[in-house]
Parts: sequence; structure tokens; C-alpha cells
Amino acid sequence: MADPLAEIIAAMAADGSMCVSRIITSVSPLKVDVNGTAVPVLDSTGGDLLRVGDTGLVLVGSRPRLIRNLTPPAPRGTVTALGTNVVTVSVGGLSATMPYAYPSPAVGDTVAIVWRSGGQSYAAGRFSTASPPASTAPTATPPASTAPAVPVAPKLYTSTFSAIATSSSSGGSWTTWGDYDTTAVQGTYSGSNYKSGYYFYGQVFGGAAGRTCTAATLRLRRGSSGLGSSASIKPHLRLHTGAIKGAAPPALTADAGIDGPGFTFGQELVFDLGATWGQKLLNGSAAGIALVYSGTADYAQWLGVASMAAAGQLTLTIQEA
Repeated sequence: MADPLAEIIAAMAADGSMCVSRIITSVSPLKVDVNGTAVPVLDSTGGDLLRVGDTGLVLVGSRPRLIRNLTPPAPRGTVTALGTNVVTVSVGGLSATMPYAYPSPAVGDTVAIVWRSGGQSYAAGRFSTASPPASTAPTATPPASTAPAVPVAPKLYTSTFSAIATSSSSGGSWTTWGDYDTTAVQGTYSGSNYKSGYYFYGQVFGGAAGRTCTAATLRLRRGSSGLGSSASIKPHLRLHTGAIKGAAPPALTADAGIDGPGFTFGQELVFDLGATWGQKLLNGSAAGIALVYSGTADYAQWLGVASMAAAGQLTLTIQEA
């Protein structure tokens, strides 16, 4: 019988990679499929949710290790318990404990989840609020009334969505020059090799039936020095369609761009995007924010999440009927 580990190493040699993808066949103990054989591997994901049937990325070695779950988990879950600054969320039959980034969590909330490897996932916003428990006390039947029904005021709340990745492109491809691959750069110093920056938020938008965005804001901070003019420069913003960073920069939507306020070196501002852009994000017709500028005068750089956790943070004010 062939040695499963030898088969993994052979697969590694065939494609020149140190990692191979395998289907998870067992969670406890953790095993993956190698040509029909369940091979034990170590869990080195740092907290990824794992399910039988998911595709995992296995790092080959003397003791193979699963380093990431490649199957995206559900973007929504239900809060089942509350802790100190954390909530326990049920997702697809599994349970995960994570921080939350919205006000007054309650058991029964349906929440949007930003999934990050290494145990850094968090509940980013609430889609619905748990109903209060039903009372067991007897109630008297009120007399019939002919008065008109009092309309119920729509529920209004805010949800904050943090970016999970930031990167810049050059000439239609991702660039790794300097720190451009972890920041958002617009324009160019000279010539016509224009840069564009992107903020990604994960699978958190969409399914906005019955929800209306009434306001939207964006938080940005310009780089401290050394790139672009020391004068105040505006970010030139567009909407893009990529939930996560892929092999190539995502497409821009057809919506007209808008300009933010002027930023000097190191300045951090929260500014209005408008309810129209907020609604496009909320209903999933857009997935993220891009900085796009074809010129040299407004060449500038804004921080990414690698150096500022709140970089690119979106806050939407949402009304539910």
C-alpha cells in the first residue's frame, strides 16, 4: 500500500508548491483525504472553523499541518451566548466565540461575521435584533377598540464594517513595490503608470431586503510623509466588486466616483459617503472602496489595515421596516 505522506510529497513535487489542498474527512481527530486514504494532520489554523467536506490547505513536512480552511464559512450567524467583550455565535451548526463591533449585543441577534484566519474573526454588525422572551404571566383581554392603529416606528441602528485587507495595483496588476501591497495608493509620481488602492471587507454585504441605508461614512488616514505633495490632497473614490483580494484587482462598478475631503500628511478623517453608496454596499451591488486617480497632482498614499486596524472602516446607518 502506498504511503499517504509520500503521495502528498509527490503531489508537492509535481506542482512545485510546499502546500496542497485536501478535503477534510474528520475534525476530531483532524484528517484529510489523500487519494481515498484519511491522513492525520495537525491543526495549525489558529482558530479557523473546520467542517467535514471543507477544503483545507496542508503544509507538507515530516508532520503535515493544516494551515488554513479554504472553504468560506457562512457570512452570518446567530448569537447564542454573551461574554465579556465577546459573543458566542452559531454558524452552520458550529459554535465560535469572537469579539463584537456593534452596540448592545443580545442572544438571538443575527449578525454579519468578518472571518479572519488566526482567531481574529469578529461579529461586525447586526441584521436583526432578538425578540424579548414571551411572558408567562396571565394577561387580560383588552376591549375592542375602534381607534386607528398607531404606526410602528422603523428601527434605526448603525453597523460598522472593518476592512480585512488593503492593497494597491499598478497597470492592472497587484504591486509589491515598497509597502504598496498593504496600503492604498492613488495616481503616480510621474509618467502614466497610475496606481489604484483597494479596501476589502469580506462577505458581509448583500441580502438587504427590508433595510435602507440612510447615511454612510468612511474612515481614512493619509501616510505620514514621503509620498506625494505635503499639500492637502483629496482621495478620489470609487466602488468596487471584490469581497476579498483575488489574483487580479477587482472590477469597478459603473457608479460615478466621489471625492473625499483634503488630507495632509498623517491626517485621519471620518467623512460622508452618502446614503446612495451606502445602499449599494448594503444590498451587495458593491463590495468595497477603491481609490482611483489617473494623474500626478493628487499622488498620495492612505494607510491600510496592516498598520491601522480602523483604516477604511465603514459605518452605515440602517433603517429596518
